[in-house]
Amino acid sequence: MPGKLSSRTRLSLAAFAAFTIWITWQAKSLEGGLGSESGTALVGREPPAFALETTDGRKISLNDYIGKKNLGLIFWASWCGPCRLELPIVKAFYEKARPMREDFEIFAISLDEFPDAAVGAAGSMRLPFPVLVKGQKVAEAYSVAVIPQMLIVDKSGKVKYGQTGFSAGLEMILAQNFGLDPKRFIRGPSDPSDH
Repeated sequence: MPGKLSSRTRLSLAAFAAFTIWITWQAKSLEGGLGSESGTALVGREPPAFALETTDGRKISLNDYIGKKNLGLIFWASWCGPCRLELPIVKAFYEKARPMREDFEIFAISLDEFPDAAVGAAGSMRLPFPVLVKGQKVAEAYSVAVIPQMLIVDKSGKVKYGQTGFSAGLEMILAQNFGLDPKRFIRGPSDPSDH
């Protein structure tokens, strides 16, 4: 019979289907859903120190910023859908807030296995803040189990806020945590920054 599949082909298809379901489940378990403020057990504590390379080859050390700037640490990956929604919002905030004050910095810490994936994604989004690569060990030290995950570290070196998952109100959260007037980040239907 010409349309009948061999038992070997059926077994291969079943194995492929099982693998597809497993890999999709793994990716979804790492991608965050809707935002949650229970982002980390580190709130109120000092974050683990780290030094990573940026997409343009510079070395960034957390210790170089403690005591000088408030920090936003965003754990993400190029393949993470909610991360790809979040980073343009962070970019819009950064570009609007940076002229208002310079005592903060944002680091996007990539969990991509291959740095080229982070470089490509960051380049396509034209991210204006440092994008750090090879952040898997840092994510482990920070107990990141879901992405996107954001932490705010104040100038004193303590984590003051943590959030997992995507939040549409991210600009307001960043403004509040970086000491900016949140009202300046409310977007209306005729907001010129949307054009």
